[in-house]
This record gives sequence, structure tokens and C-alpha cells, in this order.
Amino acid sequence: MSVADINQDGYGDIAVGVPGEDLDGTRDAGSVIVIPGSATGPTGAGSTSITQNAAGVPGTSERSDRFGATVRLTDFTKDGRPDLAVGTPGECAPGATRSTGGVWVFKASSTGLNLATSYSVMAGSVGLPTTTDTSWSSVLAP
Repeated sequence: MSVADINQDGYGDIAVGVPGEDLDGTRDAGSVIVIPGSATGPTGAGSTSITQNAAGVPGTSERSDRFGATVRLTDFTKDGRPDLAVGTPGECAPGATRSTGGVWVFKASSTGLNLATSYSVMAGSVGLPTTTDTSWSSVLAP
């Protein structure tokens, strides 16, 4: 779980990972729920579910991906808005022989997270081996 004011309306929004969620019969595919803040606190109204099957999100939900095992809201793009990073330790990147993990990044805008500008980073793209289980995405440090 991570809290930050994504849309800069003055209220903290909550990102919660649900890595064990089954999606359309796919076990442990995972998801992230974003709960907007309000003057009365989080109510659940306007909450958004993000999965790898959502339009604009790279990849697709697969068994044991565990999308959402870690979540972190922080300003990666240095534009003054907290973006969302999602760790997916069970992700098996193209060409990998094992689950090496990955991180998905969702940029924030005044209306919330923009799924169309999301991107993923896989173990091989940051120089980590793709033949062993690195689980590198399991920890997104504060």
C-alpha cells in the first residue's frame, strides 16, 4: 500500500496491491486498486482497478504474475505529481526462461493515473539475468 495525492486535489489517494487476485480464471494474476481521497477520507467512490489486461497497459495477465506485489507512489518523472510503480515478481519477460519480474510505471495527471502512458521495465533491460529467478521487483524502496 502507498498513499500520495495523485491528482493534487489536496487529498491522499491510496494504491493497494492485490497480487493474489484471480482474473478470468487466471490464478494469482494480480491487480492494483487506486482509491481516491476526499474531504471525508477514502470512501471507495471512484476507485479504479488496474490489471495487465487494462487498455494501454503493456503485457497481459498471466498465471502467477502477482501484479501488485509491491506498489509505490512517488514522483518518478519529476513533474510534481506522484506516479505509480507496480512490482510484478512473477512476470516472465519475452526470451526469459524463468520468472524474473518486472516493474510497471503509471504516470499521473490532473485526472489521475494515465494508463495510456504506462510502461514496463523487465530484468533483462536493466542488466539482470533472465535465466534465474531474480525477484528484483519484489521490493520498491520508499
